[in-house]
Amino acid sequence: MTSSRRRSYLATGILLATACQGGEQARAGRADAGPASAETAGDPASAGPSASAPGAAGAGLRDPVRLTAAVEVDGDPHKFSGLGECQHTTEASIYQVPAAMWSTRFSTGSGEFRHLSLTLWQPKAGGGTQVSLAVGVGEDSYRIATVEGGETHGRGSARIERDGAAGTLYVDGEDATGRRIRLTVECPRFAEPVAEGG
Repeated sequence: MTSSRRRSYLATGILLATACQGGEQARAGRADAGPASAETAGDPASAGPSASAPGAAGAGLRDPVRLTAAVEVDGDPHKFSGLGECQHTTEASIYQVPAAMWSTRFSTGSGEFRHLSLTLWQPKAGGGTQVSLAVGVGEDSYRIATVEGGETHGRGSARIERDGAAGTLYVDGEDATGRRIRLTVECPRFAEPVAEGG
């Protein structure tokens, strides 16, 4: 085979590979992929620092916003202000239970308040807001999970306050070891979640 023909085949292969990758990305981001669920929204309680690349603020976020968050662990306060993600939909489900869903996350890879992954579920049938929370402060991580049908950790209550397109999420509870966790996250707006994998 001549060198010019080899170069032609190589170029064709690269173009085909690029086209295939683009097709996969388009399918993964389809707006009609369906409502968010416990699986498509992810499990924030296990997301941890890998929610976005360490040291790369805003990396891995689909629709980043500048949010502020404040957490107290046994009364010890920590704050974060920077790029994160805020999502909300009224057409979600958790363990086949229809629910409204709010979620927020960020990961800095450094600093005292290193990462946050929070999802709140409000079942349409009524009942309290269910919490799935993972937060990293310094070298420690804390978890609260009260979602019915899933593995629970600690206890906690939550509420959501809306102000036009913006909103504030509140969590007050204890992790499984009894540490008091109080969290406030202020989101300037909420994006509609997109199911991945379609």
